[in-house]
Amino acid sequence: MAAWRSEAQRRDHFGEHGPEMGFSTLEEYDASTQNTLDIGVYFTYFDDFAEEERTGCYDRTSGRFVVLDTDDAIISHYACPERYIRRLSYNNYDG
Repeated sequence: MAAWRSEAQRRDHFGEHGPEMGFSTLEEYDASTQNTLDIGVYFTYFDDFAEEERTGCYDRTSGRFVVLDTDDAIISHYACPERYIRRLSYNNYDG
């Protein structure tokens, strides 16, 4: 089970993305994050903003995306269309 980089980051990202994904509690958001990691497709890409390689995990069916750092800590979890994933720099996504 992957863990968030920090509790503050977990709460901040829940506040930013949880409600728009239909979650009213941190527990629902965390369950979605873990479910995405369990069933999604893993790939690597280059994060242009952070200027670092990242691991992504995307579930095409739900449109949910989890971002992991190089230590496999969770950085973010949000919903996005598959075309967003395919446009990430230097990605090897093959969903």
